[in-house]
Amino acid sequence: MRVWASLLLLGMVSTAGCSTSSSPPSSPDAEGGTDDPSREPILDGGGDLPTAPHGEALCPAGACNYQTGQGCADGGAASCVPLPIDGGVAPMCETAGSKPFGADCTQWTDCASGAVCANGKCLKLCCGKDWTGCPEGQHCLGSFDVQVAPGKIVSSQAFVCLSAHQCDALVPSSSSCPQPGTTCQLADGTGATACLPEGTGTPGQPCPCKGGYACVGGGCRRLCKAVPGGGEPSCPLDEGRCVHFNRNPDGLGECTPQ
Repeated sequence: MRVWASLLLLGMVSTAGCSTSSSPPSSPDAEGGTDDPSREPILDGGGDLPTAPHGEALCPAGACNYQTGQGCADGGAASCVPLPIDGGVAPMCETAGSKPFGADCTQWTDCASGAVCANGKCLKLCCGKDWTGCPEGQHCLGSFDVQVAPGKIVSSQAFVCLSAHQCDALVPSSSSCPQPGTTCQLADGTGATACLPEGTGTPGQPCPCKGGYACVGGGCRRLCKAVPGGGEPSCPLDEGRCVHFNRNPDGLGECTPQ
């Protein structure tokens, strides 16, 4: 299907995250920590560990399943991908290439079964931000949109797996995320970090959030350094106390109202 090769070169990865920024958040606390015991970070805030979404069930209905490939021929000769139909796209089987996940690519037929060529790389398809559907070290983070005609971009309702834990959400500046418009964020409920587009929300405002903030229950919370004795960034008095929950990476907490 020649038309698909040209369409896939126009496919784009877009991502939406809950926290980002160009500089570390400011705080009225003294740099390097606090002498007030009542302001010490809480390092054992608990909280349930997240359960992965059931990505297979969250894939759109069609001839096959983006995440598992079920519905296409066994043996890797075919791949379940979003193909254009009736002005949109739908899951259908197409001949697969041989390049593995993460390899450079220029056209659709380059990539092995289960992957699409997006932003010059063969990226694994997944659904519903289910990180269990990704190779080790990657998470299901990037929504996969396809340009089907000039000026017309449609969502495939699929995601792609992107590398995680490559940056520090407490330092969400261009130094760790050099791509313009992106900063380091907490990308999902596991505490995985990734460079994603910046939001605008600050504490008390709805997500998506600015850099240095996390999306919690639909609202933004400031991120803080959760280590013994505290550190910067820390929590302003009116934003509560720095608490490390099980969902947070080591050394990172959220300014939590008490």
